[in-house]
Amino acid sequence: MTRLRRIPVLAAVVLMCATGCSVATDVVNGTSSESTSNATLSDAKLRARIKAIVSRVHSVHAVVDFARDGRVGVRADARFDVGTRNFTARLEASGVTVEVVAVGADVYVKAPRIFWRSALENRDSRDEETITELTGPTDKYAHLLRDDPLRARLLDDAEFYNPRTFLEGLSEATRRADPGSENPYSVVFEQAGGTGRARLYIPATGRPLPERVTVARSVRSTLAVTWSDYDKPVPVKAPAADRVVEMRYRVSQAPPMIAPTSIAYRTWASPAG
Repeated sequence: MTRLRRIPVLAAVVLMCATGCSVATDVVNGTSSESTSNATLSDAKLRARIKAIVSRVHSVHAVVDFARDGRVGVRADARFDVGTRNFTARLEASGVTVEVVAVGADVYVKAPRIFWRSALENRDSRDEETITELTGPTDKYAHLLRDDPLRARLLDDAEFYNPRTFLEGLSEATRRADPGSENPYSVVFEQAGGTGRARLYIPATGRPLPERVTVARSVRSTLAVTWSDYDKPVPVKAPAADRVVEMRYRVSQAPPMIAPTSIAYRTWASPAG
């Protein structure tokens, strides 16, 4: 999976000053009131306001839904620290729940037996012993090796939790004149490509923190991210040592139950990818 590109801080600062430093400064200094109308600002000033305030976000609660044919197949519910990139996540798919804790370079995964059987696929003579260790009377966390493909996949997918990831192409998106009857209190930016469409929703009044983004390659495959609880503390700690199994070899893959079919996107602003 291609790692999503991150928005350069310098580029954000340049854009803010080019499109109206006074607006961005008001937001950064916290002088924007809850009654401030975002809907009446010009696109340039609103983009500057969004980027200024998101650049100061410390943490967020993110819910990511991968859907096919209108039905959510995989859901990730995460608490993400934007500064440290530490996070906790609960992944649910096909009746299986997987818990992930990422602290610095360390990634821990707790999952039921069906998950580990799919991930390991009996390619190593130690698989059965490892599965027994991980799923005894109490499920334990696997501390993944640094070169583990599953670790890389989970860290890549964590980009979806970060609202900054989806702002890179904001300068190319256009505001919808009508946000739609289901979103009367939102301002909606839209970017359409040859094979898809992306929409970013922010509140029409108050702090313009992103509420939701949707990315659709087609009517069949979609991604939706919903953010809330901005800047609430995210205390992420490694599991206690007696609840951890140190993996002696790599997990070869992310099981299909948590690895949704690709919908061919790299950033929200270029769904055509």
